[in-house]
Amino acid sequence: MAELLASARATHASPLQAVVPSRRCDVSRQFVRNRGAVVGLALVGLCLVLAVIGPLLTPYDPLDQDLSEAFKPPSPAHPLGADELGRDTLTRLLYGSRITLLITLGAVASRSSSAAGSAWWPASTAGGSTISACGRWIS
Repeated sequence: MAELLASARATHASPLQAVVPSRRCDVSRQFVRNRGAVVGLALVGLCLVLAVIGPLLTPYDPLDQDLSEAFKPPSPAHPLGADELGRDTLTRLLYGSRITLLITLGAVASRSSSAAGSAWWPASTAGGSTISACGRWIS
């Protein structure tokens, strides 16, 4: 019995050597090495965070007009200045990014569902296991 354990230890020096990295691990490693991709992801993340918490960052209403503040340059009260109707530009930018985010998510969801439907139609004419495989993919 001791000889069997000794031979097993001699053939496999470490159990970690037999582990093969997954495809996901390779892709994530390549992504992290690409500086442009990391910077792009950070910028998109920043935009998402600002869109979500934007209304908490500014005390102004994006629709309130104050003609006495019209065309004011950037100041501590208005970091990006005011437009021709005296509305705070930063506030309008943050609220506008929320609307843009919702439209983008809707477009992506719409495109994903139409792509799934386009894949379902040919599979439904084929019948059999193709339908069940396509149903699993769509789910």
